Amino acid sequence: MRFSILFVAAAALLGQRHEIPQLNSCIKEFYDPEMYNYLTFKNTCAQSVTMVYVAKDRSGTTGTMDLRPEGKDSIGKSLGKSPAIGSFEFFVCPSGEMPMDDETKQVVSKTGSKFHCEQKTPKAK
Repeated sequence: MRFSILFVAAAALLGQRHEIPQLNSCIKEFYDPEMYNYLTFKNTCAQSVTMVYVAKDRSGTTGTMDLRPEGKDSIGKSLGKSPAIGSFEFFVCPSGEMPMDDETKQVVSKTGSKFHCEQKTPKAK
């Protein structure tokens, strides 16, 4: 009986770890004075990542970035203004992989999507 309780507890802990989008915590948002004070995303982790960002306001604004460790990139302006910090949801994978929506099997394009990372496929020439 004691073994089964320990097994269930260990399995619950492992299951929780699997569901945490660890790489999402690598992305820092800020207004960068070196980039016209545009909203900028920076990779604070030690590995390169590919991220998809999706506007939380359901405007359809999305984009993809590849960021090396400590790399940053801005998204410029949308409708004449810089978007607010916190206005995007992130879907982050290791470099070389894309965040794919579990439901549509396509690159993530809407907020609240459950996703997994898949190897990027080379583009046909």
